[in-house]
Amino acid sequence: MFAYTFYLLGDDIKQITEKAKEGHYQVACQYHFNVSHPLHNHVESVSSHPNSWFNASVNYYKSKNSSNSKENR
Repeated sequence: MFAYTFYLLGDDIKQITEKAKEGHYQVACQYHFNVSHPLHNHVESVSSHPNSWFNASVNYYKSKNSSNSKENR
């Protein structure tokens, strides 16, 4: 249920859970971030620590909201 709040598709959820089950937690985490933040710069790695994921997500939405504000002027 929680995964759907990030608008993940069934195939994405399957890939994420498969990677995690295989022990590739960083890959699963990075893939989840990429899917749930579709327009972020894929240069930034978020898989090393949960705080990295959180900070990158906050920056993504700040940037996204800032861009939307500028377009609405």
